[in-house]
Amino acid sequence: MEDPFDTQRSDAPLRGWIDRVVVPQEGRSTWFAVVIVCAGFALCYGVTAMFGSHLVSTTWYVPFVLLAAARFRYIGALIASVVAMVVSGPFRPAADAASVQQPPVWIGRGLVFALVGVVTAALIDRIVSHRERELGLAEQERDFAIRQAAVIATVSHEFRTPLTVITGVARTLEVHGMVTGEGESLLTGLMDAARRLTDLVNTVGAVMDGSPDQTFVRLEPIVLRDVMDHVLDHLGVRDPRNRVAVHIDPHAEIFISDRELLSQLMRHVIENAVKFSPADQQVEVLVRREEGRLEVRVADRGPGIDETLLRSPLPFTQGDPSMTRTTQGLGLGLFAAARLAAVLDGTIRFEPRAGGGTEATVELAAPDTSHPSADMVPHSASA
Repeated sequence: MEDPFDTQRSDAPLRGWIDRVVVPQEGRSTWFAVVIVCAGFALCYGVTAMFGSHLVSTTWYVPFVLLAAARFRYIGALIASVVAMVVSGPFRPAADAASVQQPPVWIGRGLVFALVGVVTAALIDRIVSHRERELGLAEQERDFAIRQAAVIATVSHEFRTPLTVITGVARTLEVHGMVTGEGESLLTGLMDAARRLTDLVNTVGAVMDGSPDQTFVRLEPIVLRDVMDHVLDHLGVRDPRNRVAVHIDPHAEIFISDRELLSQLMRHVIENAVKFSPADQQVEVLVRREEGRLEVRVADRGPGIDETLLRSPLPFTQGDPSMTRTTQGLGLGLFAAARLAAVLDGTIRFEPRAGGGTEATVELAAPDTSHPSADMVPHSASA
């Protein structure tokens, strides 16, 4: 049977040695612990016989009693205590000038050994039980997460089918001019709503689909100005052009990345900033190159982000979980942004902004595009 503690062992030499002695394992660790305890008692006895008790204290037996208690629990503690009591009492080496001791002395010493061993065994039992309970809870959480992801994946798939039909029909009506007059604005609203719902379904599927994976990242030269325009055109807020000010350094205009994933990442970060900022305060976006990396800073004047969410962002978690909150959403923004940044070989961090608000900084690896080749012609983002 596999040892449940194997996954908890450290690679550090000292921790590994302790685990081999304390944690039960087939055959090897048991005999290893027995040999160490017996060798320790023999060493103490031999040194006492050679140099006497004035150099070797009876407390030298205590570490080996503790080791027996840690490895074999109560039985080991009691047996080791009896052995230590005997070899340091009635069977003390004759060469030791102080070998003759009254029974109450070595019996009392044996009781102290036993007390120390039993207390140690009890503490080890408590620690092991706690670790087993933690492992059990971790396995339950993992199973729940797997089931949750499976349900969400199924629901997302079921949403995609009708959304594809709605988007296709709306696109056909638009291309062939089958809707005119006042119906055009309704058709545009329908297409925007379908696009946002599609993005939401894709985001939910992405953040719940295992760990970040770069397998399907499609790198290509892109124009960041076009990406930012595309993001602003599809933000789920009113008047995004006046709410967001974008400043792009000339050296950062062309960037090699995955257009779709980068657009989603920027949309999550910028939309989160706009959503929590006052209507009369602009969100500032600054894009520049810094030492081989692309840096995007998004600064807002909102109330800030709870540090608990920043330390461990989880999906479907919001800073204000109450039913009376003023902002809408599923609480996927920060989690999705962190996952997308990891997929794009980047990082994202949030810091308090001077004067109030939050500054989000996205850093991505930026290959050199100062001398683009023929296959590095950037393509404009589609609306």
